[in-house]
Amino acid sequence: MKKAKNETVSSVLSFEDFINVFRKELQSGRQNLKEYTIEEDMINKNGKMLHGIIVRKKDNNIAPVFYYEDFYDSYSKGKSIDDCIREIEAFMLINRIPGEDMSRKISNWEKAKDLLVIKMINAERNAVLLKSVLHKYIGDMAIIVQIHLKSEMLGTGAVTVDKELCKHWKVDPETVMNKAFDNMLRYKVLIKDMRDFAKDKESVPDDAPGMFVLQYDMDYYGASAVLRTQELKQFACIQHTNFFVLPVCTSEMLLIEDNGDISKEFLYDFLNNINIDHPTRDSMLSNQVFYLDRNLDELRYLSDGRKLCVFS
Repeated sequence: MKKAKNETVSSVLSFEDFINVFRKELQSGRQNLKEYTIEEDMINKNGKMLHGIIVRKKDNNIAPVFYYEDFYDSYSKGKSIDDCIREIEAFMLINRIPGEDMSRKISNWEKAKDLLVIKMINAERNAVLLKSVLHKYIGDMAIIVQIHLKSEMLGTGAVTVDKELCKHWKVDPETVMNKAFDNMLRYKVLIKDMRDFAKDKESVPDDAPGMFVLQYDMDYYGASAVLRTQELKQFACIQHTNFFVLPVCTSEMLLIEDNGDISKEFLYDFLNNINIDHPTRDSMLSNQVFYLDRNLDELRYLSDGRKLCVFS
């Protein structure tokens, strides 16, 4: 089996080490990928959170997504990391131009408007991007608008809506943003009990606070489900408890039951450790913890009780 530079002959790399070696090789300046930028993000695919590799040509919003999990499976069966990366290179060389049908969807407002969705991102880390795209700030986060696309060539992907595209559509940016918000109501909010993911459920103490994952029932960035405050309030009322809300990544939020035993310091340290150890730089969302009071219709900052507001 052919091995990459940092692999040992005697053992197979762990998934984490595999990602590190793969990423280093991708960033080494391979000739066939010099005209592309490489981004990474956690992506919800068929209900599973996967490590996505987004390969984007400069000045092109359309980009295919590859997954470390798929490449690791091939690697575990004997394929070298170099051969895995050659698959990316070959794909990009063959599929340089987006299909005509996809281009028509993007350029035509009537075709694109029902494909609009919103995504929450970290504002500071995306400061350059926010200069040119539609957005609303929400604390240290920002909401952007994307066109959610599916194709045989690219799989599930997204095109971020910038100001120039709005001009091309001849549609007011506020109308575009409102349409994207309205479209999100078509998707169901999912709240999953973390106990269901535990390998040994009996090992979870009975008095442990309830922990739930909040996301959407779609192959997309689900953290924006936190804006569905009425549904969150209903869930909290059903559970007869209030919740701390931690924005752990762009794909999901974490709800932790307020059982009276959890300190603010613990929650901020917990979130900070998640952000430090984030598997991908682009998926980090926020440094703030929020509070869901079942008697209120909005989220509030845990730090000072301010209402979490979306503003232009």
